[in-house]
Amino acid sequence: MDFIKRRWICLAAATAIEVLLGIAYAWSVFQGPFVEKYGWSISGITGAYTLMSLITMLFTVFAGEKLRRKLSVRREVLIGGVIYSAAILGLSFMGGNLLELYFWWGLVLPVGTAMSYPVLLSYALQLFPDRTGLAGGLVSAGYALGSVIWAPLATVVSGAAGDISAAFRVLGTIFLTGIVLMALLLREVPADFRQRLAARSGAVEKRKPVRRGVYNVGRREMLRTREFFLAILTLMLALSCGNMILSQGSPIMTHYFAVSTTEAAFVVSLLSIANMGGRMLWGAASDRIGKVRTLGILHILAAVFAAGLLVLQSQTLFVIALMGTIFAYGGASCMLAPVTEELFGAEHITENYSVTFCGYTLSGMIGPMLTSAIRQGTGSYVPAFLCVVLFSLAGAALCAALLWRTRRIRRRRDETLLSSG
Repeated sequence: MDFIKRRWICLAAATAIEVLLGIAYAWSVFQGPFVEKYGWSISGITGAYTLMSLITMLFTVFAGEKLRRKLSVRREVLIGGVIYSAAILGLSFMGGNLLELYFWWGLVLPVGTAMSYPVLLSYALQLFPDRTGLAGGLVSAGYALGSVIWAPLATVVSGAAGDISAAFRVLGTIFLTGIVLMALLLREVPADFRQRLAARSGAVEKRKPVRRGVYNVGRREMLRTREFFLAILTLMLALSCGNMILSQGSPIMTHYFAVSTTEAAFVVSLLSIANMGGRMLWGAASDRIGKVRTLGILHILAAVFAAGLLVLQSQTLFVIALMGTIFAYGGASCMLAPVTEELFGAEHITENYSVTFCGYTLSGMIGPMLTSAIRQGTGSYVPAFLCVVLFSLAGAALCAALLWRTRRIRRRRDETLLSSG
């Protein structure tokens, strides 16, 4: 089969694997059962999640690129999937020592995730250099979809068995089987694929030419550019704002409207759906309007919806504003790899993304900690909502500056090519 056609099978398999990897977003579901079964404190449990985020980032930065050079995407995802699944199964055999949770969830799980999640995102962009937003959005949406599926499944299984360990045994078996089967469908992108894609006469891809990056540099050169710091700051602001809301969805609802646990869980599910929808829709839209410009629009939308949280009294409208904020966050989440590719070129996307991925990980720690600190210090979420508005406006300003600089660089390059030609 021609790889231009086969790449859709590869993308579908990559998306399915990301769904199986999406257990991290279901973390809040496990906290209560851990406390109930083992008698651990919430603060002790939270440390395992923070460690997971830290190890994911460090492994991606220091080992991700080296492994990608030595292993095929199929082999790396297979190894990562086995490690990831082993961590989930390991959680089902814990005896009550908190260090076991830190080992399986905080150390083993992130290694498996780091060998799969960011690898598949950069792989999706290589599959579709002509539609990086669509490909990145679909794969990223798959990861968000995981929370919609695995959280309720874990709740049902643990409720039926009366033990959270049963849920981890079921989930671990599903993850191991699914990742192995889907990884077998992955294929390496041919070295000349971009050229073949651009040269395909009469094809849709030819009518949508692959746009060159602003730069074509590796991560060392990337770190020397002002554009990198503008991009990573605006991305981190967008992601931190989303995480400030997403991490506190249930407590926010109970604080403002005294809803039941079931109603709060339903709102959390709606936020997960908004997160997934934002990744899919904004990823595809960015192929038409540009990645950096899309990010700027998302900042403005987040500011508008977060401002609504400050003034809305209706429960329905308040939930819509929450969903709108997370809808914008979902779009920003899928922009990380495409923005990296648009600014610094496709040739070095794997090594460059291993650096910009740190922004995703750090924002996952900064946002929740900031909201928790504000809530604990003030007894209110209003300052947190105000921070989201201000951060989003600052992010939009950074996007405007980034657009201005990239347009100037492209214009100078075009003028140079015309004069030399």
